[in-house]
This record gives sequence, structure tokens and C-alpha cells, in this order.
Amino acid sequence: MGGKRSSSKPKIQWAVALGAAGAWFGQHCGAGFASGVQEITYFVNAGWLSLFTTLVPMLIIGIAFYYLGEYAREIHASSYKDVALTLYSSNRTIGKVMLFVYDLIIMASVLVMSSSTLAGAGSLLNETLGIDYTLATVLFMFVVAGISMFGAQFLAKLNLPMSIVLVGGLVVIDVALIGGNWDNLSGIIASRETFGAEPGSIVMNVISYTLTQTGFAGAYMAIAGQLTSKTETRTMAIAGIVINTGVLLLVSLAVLSGMPGIADEDLPILIMIRDMFGSGSILFAFYSLSQFLAYVSTADVVAATSRFGSLVNRNGCFNQVVVDAIIALVLLTCSILLAQFGIRALVDVAYRGLGMLRGPVYLEGGLIFAPIRLRQLRRARVEAHEA
Repeated sequence: MGGKRSSSKPKIQWAVALGAAGAWFGQHCGAGFASGVQEITYFVNAGWLSLFTTLVPMLIIGIAFYYLGEYAREIHASSYKDVALTLYSSNRTIGKVMLFVYDLIIMASVLVMSSSTLAGAGSLLNETLGIDYTLATVLFMFVVAGISMFGAQFLAKLNLPMSIVLVGGLVVIDVALIGGNWDNLSGIIASRETFGAEPGSIVMNVISYTLTQTGFAGAYMAIAGQLTSKTETRTMAIAGIVINTGVLLLVSLAVLSGMPGIADEDLPILIMIRDMFGSGSILFAFYSLSQFLAYVSTADVVAATSRFGSLVNRNGCFNQVVVDAIIALVLLTCSILLAQFGIRALVDVAYRGLGMLRGPVYLEGGLIFAPIRLRQLRRARVEAHEA
């Protein structure tokens, strides 16, 4: 953990704070999200009700992230290790147990999320450029490993411009799809079509999505530890909620406009654009680039390298950038094996299992333990000042 900050009022790092929100969106806008498969699995299969169900998950996650970020900032966390050791209890044994749980979650997240990213990128490059699927996943692995070499703060700064391109691209594309399929979309909404979805399954999908999408917590703890004010963590939370919820709703509407015809497609949005505008259209090329950037923006490998990089290179004998890159390559190589199952299988099965593993830990940490610990820290500060 870092040293003492200057007593003077720190300069607000707007780029890092907004970049953190962009990094959160980048992690959210991964393989399943950008392709449209994720929206079908968790929301669009409920038809017109997706207008409301898409509004819930990011609000809950944003509140949890705000408190987790504030706690990480207060203790000057350099990675999620510092948070895991102290957030849930002052007892060192419990802290070590929670660190083991966090390590397990991060490793599972890297394997599942990175494999889905590799699978999505492989499918995209195969569909658009004709590159062999396996070769495409290997090439993309080196892109992600290269980004991981430069750490969490670099990821936050990189994701600010990248998220602007992503959001802008998705808005243009989704508005075009909604406009082109407006008659079908308005008919689904007017008839209150739910495609036979049961109320219980709709609620469970919302819960499952909320649990699954907490994955950015690991990387965000490393980023938040470098923030300097509550304004920055508040900015990240509010901007993150607005961006993630807004784009999720928009993409869901675009996918809903193509239902039920694209329900079983692995790349539903790409197929909709191809069928509506042609594979040689500017929109097709623009979406392909936007989707590629969505795959690049994964944060899970950075969360792992920020934790295990310093552990492996404990004595500082090796170049840390090289160590982080090697760790990323090893983890991503394992992910390539999972990627062979394909993007739909990973979204349908692996995402749900991952959500059940990490969601309760992160949400309880952010919604229950972090507010308690923050009050304790601030009370202790006041008492020390008065003494």
C-alpha cells in the first residue's frame, strides 16, 4: 500500500476517473455483449420486458463499486490483495482466507472471460477476414497480453478514448438497426411479446447477469487505489452506471428488433448488419472494428497481473513489464483451450457459473462490508485528530 498523501488538496484526475468508468464499460462490453449473444441470453429472450430488466443490474453494481473504490482509495490499495486482506475482517486469518477466495475468483474470471474474448475475436476475424478460427484466437492472445504489460493505470487511460469509440460506434450501429427494423420492434412492444419467457426465469436472468457483471471489481480496486479524492470515485460510479446501462438498453433494443429470427445466431448483430446493409458496407466494417475494440478492452488479465506479477517478481530481479506479459500469455494460453467450445456455450454456461462464484463476494463486499469499514476508518481519523 502507498505512503501518505500530501495534506494539500489533491488535483482531481478526471482522465483516470473517467477512464476507470471507461474500463468498466470495456470489461462489460466484451465478447458476449458486443456480439449480442449476451443480450439474448439474459434480457431479449423476455421480449418487451427487456426495456425494464436492463435498467437494474448496473445500478446495483455501480453502488457496490463506489464503496469498494472508496475503500481501495482510502487504504491506497495497489491491487485487490490489499482490499481482500482487510475489508471483511480485521482478523488476519480471515483476511488470508478471503485473499485465497479472491485469487480463486480472479483466476476463474481470467479463464472464463478471456476465453470468451478469444472465442468472440476468433469468430469475428473468421467471419470478416476469413482467418482460421484457431489462428485468430492465437493472434488476439498476443494483443491482450501486450496491453497487460503496462498495468491497471495504463488500462484506465487507454479505455477512456477506446470507450468513446465503442460507445459512439455502438450508438450509430444500433440506431441504424432499430430504424431499419422499427416495424418489427414496435410490433413486439405493442403486443407485449415475451416469447414465452416465464416470470421466474426473467427474474433469475436479471440476478444472474448482475452477479456475472461484477467482474471488473478486481481491476477497479487496483485503479481506485491510485485515485486521490471521493469526487473521482463518485465520478467513476455515476459515469459507469449511465454508460453501461444506456448502452446495454440500446444494444438490447437493437437485438430485440431482429427477434425472433436471430435468436440462435453466434454473432447476431453482425448478421443483422450483413443482411440489412451488406458485408461490403461501411457500417459492417465500422461494427467489425468496434467489436474488435470491445474484445481488446477486457480488464481481467490486468487484474491478475497486478496481483500475481509482483508476487512472482517479489525481489524485483526481473523487468516487471516482461513478467506481467509472461503471466498474461500463460493464462491466455489456457484460455485458448476453453475458447474452442465457442462463444455461445461460454455465455450460456460458463458466465452463469462464474457469476455465482464471484457475484456474492463482490456485492457483499461493496454493499455491506465496505460502508462499515469506511465509517470505521473515518471515525478513527476523527478521533486521532481530536486526540
